[in-house]
Amino acid sequence: MSKKEFPQNSLEICISLSKKPKYFVFHDKKYPFDYELIKSNSSFFFRYQNQYDNIDFINLFQDNEIEQFNDMKETAITSFISLCQNKECKINKSDIFYIQYLAKKYEVSELLNIITSIISANHKELVFDMFSFQYKNLYQENETFDTFEEKDAEIIALKLFEYIKDDRIFNFPIPALYQILSQFFKRNNNLSDEEEKSFFDFLFKCLDKYKSEASILFTFI
Repeated sequence: MSKKEFPQNSLEICISLSKKPKYFVFHDKKYPFDYELIKSNSSFFFRYQNQYDNIDFINLFQDNEIEQFNDMKETAITSFISLCQNKECKINKSDIFYIQYLAKKYEVSELLNIITSIISANHKELVFDMFSFQYKNLYQENETFDTFEEKDAEIIALKLFEYIKDDRIFNFPIPALYQILSQFFKRNNNLSDEEEKSFFDFLFKCLDKYKSEASILFTFI
């Protein structure tokens, strides 16, 4: 509290109230946030404020989600918190889909709309990251998403030898990998010695990961 005297015996009193933060908890680490500010942007916390008003430590994920998002980086969480608190921040490309998921989970509609628009505007640049995230975190047990639109397979096929060196491609199910390779070999009949070696290395990694299911990919040899 600060106090300052003014003429005629008047006083101006300024009271600084320190806000006690709440914390998201993930992997035993605590991430502080301004609850009142986030509540103003999150329909989830506004709707369930009676449940959370007196809780200081809030698990970021439910038990059934923890393993699913085990690889989420701290930067995704801190960026999500900053954006929910109306702060500007730079988003890592690898974090954008985790932030989108959290914005949907906690019903931060304005943030969700912005992130979704960014993803749509940069679809070609983000399509591989998008599907590697979705296949790993969202679609593992849903066969409906084994393949994707031909245009997306074409985009990934155009940079095949960049992506087969990225271990995230092994998040993709075999039907999706087959679809990508089909698109690639429609346009490419001859491989350089270096490309051929990379392709064989990729196939044998697929064999290690997917076992006999990967045998269909060897039809491209």
